[in-house]
Amino acid sequence: MENKIHFVYVYDYLTSTAFHCRSADTSSKLSNQLFKSCDSYSKTHGGEKSTDDKQSMKKGDFVFHIIKISHAQIAMCVSDTQPILRICYHLLEEIQENWFLDMKKSIGNKLLKELIAKHNDPSNDDIFVAQEKIDGIKTIIVDNLDKVLKNVEGIEKLDEKVQLLDKDAVEFHKIGRVIRRRSLCNKRMIGILMLLSFIVVLFIICLVALGIVASFGIYFLFVAKIMNVT
Repeated sequence: MENKIHFVYVYDYLTSTAFHCRSADTSSKLSNQLFKSCDSYSKTHGGEKSTDDKQSMKKGDFVFHIIKISHAQIAMCVSDTQPILRICYHLLEEIQENWFLDMKKSIGNKLLKELIAKHNDPSNDDIFVAQEKIDGIKTIIVDNLDKVLKNVEGIEKLDEKVQLLDKDAVEFHKIGRVIRRRSLCNKRMIGILMLLSFIVVLFIICLVALGIVASFGIYFLFVAKIMNVT
């Protein structure tokens, strides 16, 4: 709550008595200026108002809020130029409810002092307190939403990584099948080459064997021919 009530004033027309009180942070010099303004207004215009009338008027750097609390008394409070009207009029209404005729000045000034302190304290304003709680809840909700969004972003990134791993797994599976096929083909090729090698070796052996047999046959024919000649 930035706007403060600086000064409270009550004037009794029957006894011509002025009650007044300044807030704790209002200087005595300013208080005297505000008193003169309130006193001047009450004595020139205050008697014209009815008890149901409420009025706020700007004068210089302040706003004067006015209510007639009975046919013979008027109450005023002075706030900053951007007042919280609800608080100002609530203060004036409390004065209206608690004021009585022939009130002693000491009692009246004490009441004004208590009321100005009460209504300048934000913790006594139910709406302000409720708004503070709402703002606190909004902050918590926003923080939780931020956390949820961060978690969602994390889940999305994790999902992307899982998708990439799935793609890699599919590619790996394809590569594995290709390697297995190539390995099988290589095994078959090796088997065929070994079989061909075996056939070639066997063929060579056969040729060699046939060559040896043929050589022996020629040798025996040659020997037999010699013996016949002899």
